[in-house]
Amino acid sequence: LLVGLALCCGCRGRGRHEGMQVARVVERSSQDRTRVMVLCLVAQLASNLDVSMPSTYSGPLFESLAGSRSMSGVWLGLSSVCGIAALPLWVVVSRRSVKCAFLVHASFMTAGALVTCLALHIRSVPLLMVGRSISGAKSGFLYVNEMVLYTVIPMSERGFWMGIQATSCAVAYTSGPAVASTLTTFLSAISGHVPTAITSELVTFLLPVLFGLCEVLLVAQYFPMSLDLPDDIDAIARVHGMAGNRRHTPSLLGVKVVFCCSVAGVLLRNFVRTAWEAGALSLYDVFFGMGATSAGFLVSGIALTSFVGRLAYLRLAASHGDSLDRCIVHWSSLAMLASATLLLPWPLWVIGPGPPGTRAWSWVFTIASAFLCIAKAMQAVPGKALATSMVIPNSRLFNKSGLAICSALSFMAASMAGPSISRFVLDIGTTQRRELAFPCVLCVACLLNAVATALTLLSLELPQNGQAPKDFAQCLSPLSRAAAAIGEAATPLPLDPATRKVARMLPSA
Repeated sequence: LLVGLALCCGCRGRGRHEGMQVARVVERSSQDRTRVMVLCLVAQLASNLDVSMPSTYSGPLFESLAGSRSMSGVWLGLSSVCGIAALPLWVVVSRRSVKCAFLVHASFMTAGALVTCLALHIRSVPLLMVGRSISGAKSGFLYVNEMVLYTVIPMSERGFWMGIQATSCAVAYTSGPAVASTLTTFLSAISGHVPTAITSELVTFLLPVLFGLCEVLLVAQYFPMSLDLPDDIDAIARVHGMAGNRRHTPSLLGVKVVFCCSVAGVLLRNFVRTAWEAGALSLYDVFFGMGATSAGFLVSGIALTSFVGRLAYLRLAASHGDSLDRCIVHWSSLAMLASATLLLPWPLWVIGPGPPGTRAWSWVFTIASAFLCIAKAMQAVPGKALATSMVIPNSRLFNKSGLAICSALSFMAASMAGPSISRFVLDIGTTQRRELAFPCVLCVACLLNAVATALTLLSLELPQNGQAPKDFAQCLSPLSRAAAAIGEAATPLPLDPATRKVARMLPSA
């Protein structure tokens, strides 16, 4: 939140001493785009933290209140159920006023957190469900965030800002368990005894109240009213002949297949993230015997490795634009599948049950999880960028609004199904079946993601007449594609002043 405030202030202060009126207008437009994107990032960061923080102590919480850890998966997934139900509200509100959508988001987050704190205070499970439902309605803000990105940011800079947005989401999702564990450790140091799971969750839910109040202040002070109802920047570029299509344009069938595969990829990648997080917390807590607090720190530390993939793509997007997207998407899907396969209990099968096999599996599981997070982070942005550049404007479904709605639905469906399925497979059957079931679920999801990626790359090569390309090997040759992409990307793409300033803030590759 402090970073968002500083960037908004920096955007506000620039351009006051420009000498020419034309330069001032261009700079003002660039400032407004940067400012509204920073506000979107701050709001999404707070929203994702509110989703990820409760997962650390949700298992012990419901074990003490309801006697079953599996109920925690239902409680965590309830947020996405209500986000899906409230999605029509976000579509209507954002089409009337983007600023109003920000204020509604802050209201849902604050009200849900207050109701949840009351439920924890009186130890009421039904009221916990109500508070999570109210707080979950804010998840539909993801649609607003994506629509602003698709309509405000030019295509040449869209991959860069998608990378920034994905990094913001990674910050929230990876640091959520660590933030909850840090608050518990701090509270334990002050009180002199280990707090209960109820007390830990109560302290955790006080943060969204602060987030909501800070978001209201930032939006009221820094939101640019010129982008309250933004026009589609791609439509404006087409009218003025500045679209600049650098890609081969596939057939209508290819565009529709890319659209569907992109939405399926969002669903599968987020399912892998949420299922891995919930399952890894349970494995480290119960099977590896680390405890909930240590498991929260370790899971957050592993998830932080996704920043390697995020920052690598950010630097590539800032320097070379979207020319490397297809190569990145292809290899990342294969890396995800290989990493998920390594999560299986191979050391237990080779060494045998016992402390040595368990210790070896914990190391292999940790390393494979880090590679899984890196590969998933690398694929997320270019996969969606490919779809945003190939939509049908006059279609009712295969346009930017349809892509944003379907992506938000897929994201929330994955957030709902991931923890529930992961906790369910870890609570049934014998110990050996539990060890095998959780990694197998991730392997199936990564395999489906690789299939969707292959269909996307094939569909991009379909000619205008809808016939399949003659040389499929050429379509699937990642080495030749990478060489051609690197040759095409020899000259970095120009960025506007505001985007260039943000790019300079990133660490070098």
